[in-house]
Amino acid sequence: MINKIKNFIRNSIMSYNNFVLDMPHTILVFIILITAVSLWLAFRLQIKTDFFELLPANYRSISDLNKMVDQVGGVGNLIIAVETDNFEAGKKYVEDVAAEIKKFPKSRVLDVTYNIGDVKKYYEDNILFYLDKEDLKTIKTRLAAKLDYEKKKNNPLYFFKEMLTPVEFNIDDIKDKYNSKTSNYESFKEGYLVGYKDTLFVIMIRPQGTSAGISSAKKLVHDVEAILAAHPASNYHAKIIPHLCGNFKSMVEEYDIIIDDVVSTLLLVFALVGLVIFIFLGTISSIFLLLFTLSISSAWTMAITYLKIGYLNSQTVFLTSLVVGTGVNYGIIYLSRYYEERKKGRSVPDAISISSQNTIIQTFLASAAAAIAFVTLMFAHTRGFSHFGFIGSIGLTLCWINTFAILPILIIIWEKIAKKTRLNRVDNKLKISFNMFKPISGKIVRHPYIIHAIYGVLLICSVAFVAKYYNNRLETDFSKMRNIESTNKGTAYWDTRVGDLFGSGTSLTPGLVVADSQEEAKMICDSIDKKMTLLPDKFKKIASCQSMDRLLPDKQNEKLVTIKEIKNLLFSGSIKFLDDEKYDKVVKFRSKIKTSPLIVEDLPNALTKNFDDIHGNKGVVVVVNPKMEQKLTENLITFSDLIRENDLPNGKKVYSSGESVIYADLLEAIAIDGPRVSIYSFIGVLLIVLIAIRRLRDTT
Repeated sequence: MINKIKNFIRNSIMSYNNFVLDMPHTILVFIILITAVSLWLAFRLQIKTDFFELLPANYRSISDLNKMVDQVGGVGNLIIAVETDNFEAGKKYVEDVAAEIKKFPKSRVLDVTYNIGDVKKYYEDNILFYLDKEDLKTIKTRLAAKLDYEKKKNNPLYFFKEMLTPVEFNIDDIKDKYNSKTSNYESFKEGYLVGYKDTLFVIMIRPQGTSAGISSAKKLVHDVEAILAAHPASNYHAKIIPHLCGNFKSMVEEYDIIIDDVVSTLLLVFALVGLVIFIFLGTISSIFLLLFTLSISSAWTMAITYLKIGYLNSQTVFLTSLVVGTGVNYGIIYLSRYYEERKKGRSVPDAISISSQNTIIQTFLASAAAAIAFVTLMFAHTRGFSHFGFIGSIGLTLCWINTFAILPILIIIWEKIAKKTRLNRVDNKLKISFNMFKPISGKIVRHPYIIHAIYGVLLICSVAFVAKYYNNRLETDFSKMRNIESTNKGTAYWDTRVGDLFGSGTSLTPGLVVADSQEEAKMICDSIDKKMTLLPDKFKKIASCQSMDRLLPDKQNEKLVTIKEIKNLLFSGSIKFLDDEKYDKVVKFRSKIKTSPLIVEDLPNALTKNFDDIHGNKGVVVVVNPKMEQKLTENLITFSDLIRENDLPNGKKVYSSGESVIYADLLEAIAIDGPRVSIYSFIGVLLIVLIAIRRLRDTT
């Protein structure tokens, strides 16, 4: 049966060779037309670099993310970080730039934040409600003692002044206790998002959609850059420098870097492959013949990819280079045999016929084994692996087919051109001889057991190495995947700087969970808090959950008793001992002290808008801020489990998604798919070799 198949293949290739000998130019024109159409399709391929594209579209986290985006409008940000050494100039610059960005329609930009003065004012006016009950009592006691002292000290009828012990009203210890909670708002001068001693302003832009939509992300970044260009920073002050950051900018930056890398890598691969062809075959013509064949195969591969998949992801975008680098092997074998036959004086048709017959089966087996290895990747859950497998298998198969379908045509045409133009003489002058492997191969044949021993030792070392590092086979630090320049002084650097402005290690992309009501939002936060208490100690403070009701102070009714007492102590007569400036401040502060509980309507919009969906439902969004760096895998997975799924007391199960959940799912899928497809690949290749050799001993 195997022999019949081999004979059929050889007879078919003989018939084809006879066919192309009669009309090589006509067939080449037809091939070029097909390639032109293929290139047109290939250039229509989108490149989606976001990690979201690596997971199957039917993953729960993907569908949940799409639902969440429909409810909240967007789950990303674009940030302008403005360096300056002049606060007033920086303020003016930020105001003008922000005003232009606010003109974008809601379909593109949902919100622009650069000043939270109303938030700062809210906390300043209602600070007493946010203090612990015991701290309030301490303040009241100290204040009463101070006022009593001043009252007696300034009373002309009090005859025991010499016996009075001076009393100072000092609450620095209480202030220090709350500094970590209020320092961010207090440091924002005049309410502007500014820090680092007023040298860095921040404009937070919340776009519609996600950064995964590269075309819309690029357009937004481009339009914001155009606004910055229309407002030259030097017109405001010599030392104002704006920097774009945020995950929208990161995605565009990574996309551009990948595109540049694809082009440079492909050019480098073609150059190196051409060099290898020249070294092993020794002629300039062989470089042209093989690279032209590989280019056609690559174009056809990308065209089929467009028709089947429609885009490339961050894993498959470099596959053209892989196809070229691997697919050249079949052509080198074919041409090498062809040149051998020509040296023996055989005619072009005879040399082509012999080369085809004597290399087609061997190269077919090599191609089949490589293709099978790629095909097994198609059984993976992740789209990154499955797409990689599809494109790789198609590419290598086309490289093998075109070695026998197109290369003979090119050889025939080249030989005719070379004969008429005497190009063969030039080709032969540039020809080199590369015989390094002849003495090596002789020694290998004479001493096979030494080679077996060397490879046996290497195999043992490899197995030991795999066993030792298997559990750490995946990179667990996501920060190492960022571009080095971006980390040093680029987008990643400014992301960190802006995040630290709101507190060291603060994430600019918190997790979001969308509820059906404010009451349900409260239950979600309670569920997340409960889950955190069950975590190992090192994760107990991995996140903080905020629903809109949690913006209000707790135990208000209990605190009101003490707050009213403090307000009553500060009547105008009791503070006459103060100078005019302090007196006015205290009177103003007293006038703002509420004697009724704070309600949601008292909260400033700058605080509550983050908890509203785009459909006008207030307080239905839960914000979960990570408190530990998510660049580490164990932190990322633990955090994602907090928001992924929550069971509520009313029996409802609430699902959510986001970057952390997507990345966690991707890590899990890769950890499962990697070993599985490796085993499938090994078995598939083993079967191909066994079928070809038909002897188990030689196969193993």
